[in-house]
Parts: sequence; structure tokens; C-alpha cells
Amino acid sequence: MTTRKSFLRILLLAILLIVSLTPIRAQIDTSAMRQAIKLQVDHYPELRLQDVYKTFYQDRFGPGHLITDTALVIQYLNKELNDFPLWMESVPAYEPTGFQGNFVRVYLSCLTVDGISARTLTDAFVRSSKVKIDMPISWKEEWQLILQIIEEENLQMPDYEQDSTKIEEMLATGDHAITHSKNYKAHYDPHYRIVSREIFEKEFLPLIKR
Repeated sequence: MTTRKSFLRILLLAILLIVSLTPIRAQIDTSAMRQAIKLQVDHYPELRLQDVYKTFYQDRFGPGHLITDTALVIQYLNKELNDFPLWMESVPAYEPTGFQGNFVRVYLSCLTVDGISARTLTDAFVRSSKVKIDMPISWKEEWQLILQIIEEENLQMPDYEQDSTKIEEMLATGDHAITHSKNYKAHYDPHYRIVSREIFEKEFLPLIKR
């Protein structure tokens, strides 16, 4: 009886969630969102829920939450260049964030002596921090929609329930930013900077493609 009550409670909550998010779906390209989530899971099978969260958060807010001191940004990038190998064939040169591609992850493997320099990347990173994205729904509503799509697609991620709870608690405190999971870092060793799509397409893409 207890098990049946628990199942019915979960089912009721799921129905209520679907009903409450129906108007939100009408304002968002859910097909693009669905495709973006599945691509993340396919490309990074060792990811965790917080890594999915991160790419959508970056698409919404860019690198603005990271910029406090330009000098420190340059200093940290130089340290990263000294501490880690750049030319890793296992990483992409760049990839769009989230489902709209408002920003681009430019990997440090793009840096070259006669092309994109550390200074150029830092400058673009700082300028991108000033770009604001307008959305018809709140970030919490967008995240709930992402979770709903993950569950509809039955996408499996280790520690999903635990991570979902942690993110929910974090959002309740008003703290939205998050790091990559330890597992993601261990398997993919990500080293990139977030650049707005406009800056990337105009200033970076021609140098990468030449």
C-alpha cells in the first residue's frame, strides 16, 4: 500500500509539473533544447547533471559571473597555459553553449602564435561578459523544462537524483553558477573560455578556418 501511494504521489507531481510547464513550452524552442541535451549526453557520456546545467547556464548568462578583475583573468589564463597541454586531439576547437548558441566555448587548443593569442582570447572573454541575453522565462523555469525533457527522454546519468536535489537547493539560495563535475573534469579535462557568438563568428572563426 505504501509503495502504491508513493508511486501515485510521484505520478501526480509529474502530471502537475507537465501542466505547469505547458505555457512555458510555447515560449521556448523545445526541439532545439531537446537536441542540445541529447548531443551533450552523446558527446560526453561521462557527464553528470551539473554539466548539462553548466552549458545551458553559460548560454543564458555567458561569462559575466566570472569577471571580477581583468588582470586576474589574464593571470589565470597564463597559469592554465603553463600547467596544461594545449594540443589535445580529444577536445573540439570550439562548441556552442546550450540550445541557442548565444555563446561559444573556445578551447585553449585554438591558440596559435600567428592567430588567436592568449591576449585576444582574454579580451574577447571580458567583452563577452557584458553581453546580456533576454529570455521570455526565468532561469528556474528554463531549468525545470530541461529536467522535464531529460526525464521524458529517459536519459541516464549517474547520481541524477542526488545532483538534481543539490541544484534545486542551490537555486533556492539564489546562487546559480556551478562548476563542471569532478567526473567531467577527470575524463575531458576542459580548458576553454566563453565568448559571445557574435564576437566568435566575426573575429575567431576566420582565424580557425584559415
